[in-house]
Amino acid sequence: MEYEYVVKNLSRVNEVFQRTAFLIGLYGHHTKKGSSFDDKTIFDRIQNVDLETLRQICISFESYNEIIASLPSKGESISSVNKRHLKKFLNKWGLRVDQRVFDGLTDEYLVEVYSTKHQQLFRSANFFSMSGYTLSELTFSPWDELFHRSISNDDIMFKTIDMVLDYEIKYLVPKISHHILTEIKTKRKFKYQMVKLACVFDDIVDVPVGYLTIISVKELKGKLRLIN
Repeated sequence: MEYEYVVKNLSRVNEVFQRTAFLIGLYGHHTKKGSSFDDKTIFDRIQNVDLETLRQICISFESYNEIIASLPSKGESISSVNKRHLKKFLNKWGLRVDQRVFDGLTDEYLVEVYSTKHQQLFRSANFFSMSGYTLSELTFSPWDELFHRSISNDDIMFKTIDMVLDYEIKYLVPKISHHILTEIKTKRKFKYQMVKLACVFDDIVDVPVGYLTIISVKELKGKLRLIN
């Protein structure tokens, strides 16, 4: 891929990412400023991304920016904002989830929606309070280069997700014990637990197009960070 071609298309991606970073800041969360396109590893990786994929990335983040531009009203809780944003995301793309995912959604929980290929399509704004990565790192790096968990925990998580997708399970409280998730770049450790798991359906053709997770993520500080 030509250097000029990459730079031209990254200018739009960069603008979208900067807008996302600005909006996240209005929530009191902070994703690292800039896009890190000057990082050689990221830039080399992007050269293998085709134009259509870059276009879809822009569309996805532009849509996300539109959703989170609806800022909290005075005194509105984090959980209320997360519910409102999630419903707006689902309505915008003609998607449906079991209404039980909205029950008992407290401020501590993060909400994520993934495609069937495990690409993150939506994340609640409070996701960024836990992240030490730039948007370009989160977007263009494989998940296992960003975070580490034990092979056994990885295995049971993805087997459970595959089961939900394969059998079109509308809603599940997964029996997966909490475990340690490590952010590789910062070495920060988190206590991670998947609280709810649900299929995300196309509302017209009624087939699964992804899955939703409600997760609890708490940073382990001090001596607890020595846990493997």
